[in-house]
Amino acid sequence: MWSWIARIFAFAVGALMLYFGLPALFRPAPEGLPRGAHLPGISLELALDPAEAAHFIDLQRGPRYVLASLDFDDHAVIPIYVALLVVLGIWLLGRGVPLARVLGVLVIGAALLAGYSDRRENQGIRSIVAQYQNDPSGGQIQQDTVDPMRGWSILKWGLLATTMALLSVPFFARRRSLPIAALYLLCALTYTVGLVGHRVGFAGFVEWGFFLMGFAWLLTFAGIGAVPPTQR
Repeated sequence: MWSWIARIFAFAVGALMLYFGLPALFRPAPEGLPRGAHLPGISLELALDPAEAAHFIDLQRGPRYVLASLDFDDHAVIPIYVALLVVLGIWLLGRGVPLARVLGVLVIGAALLAGYSDRRENQGIRSIVAQYQNDPSGGQIQQDTVDPMRGWSILKWGLLATTMALLSVPFFARRRSLPIAALYLLCALTYTVGLVGHRVGFAGFVEWGFFLMGFAWLLTFAGIGAVPPTQR
């Protein structure tokens, strides 16, 4: 049962991520984003200083749009991706691969912490937006507001990278699911490059990790049946 729930859920979430996100790749990137980036919302999460934060808010059509996006994130996006990762963790608990139970528990724990970090990050962005509204030039945005927000963002993306790396393990069990395993692992590595190098122009890799995560979840439908269950 969990295999089919995980298949359908992952396919649906991956398809929605790509449907809403991929069109941005076919439009010119807004000016001032990190190299390779097209989504100002993700760039805002990794803003290094008040000037960058104000610029990325401007690129998102202003504070009203940013706040609406945060509300949607809190009430829809976070619950959906946390639920999906918990389902994948429960599915992993029943797989016949080494340390499956340990890996499954780690996935579930990391998913819940990622959701909490995402909520805290959103609270930080709301504080930045409130300061921005006092002075749209960004002069009222404080560095000590930007830094904690970015810290929660890095933790969130790092935990998502961890879940993708952990979930790659069962797909290495069969040759038929190796491409899925490689995609999950590539997603985790791409996130890592973006997070480690976000101060030197590599923050755009986080965005590419996001797209790879969507592809990985979309294709999970094809590979999940190849992973053997626990022998009873």
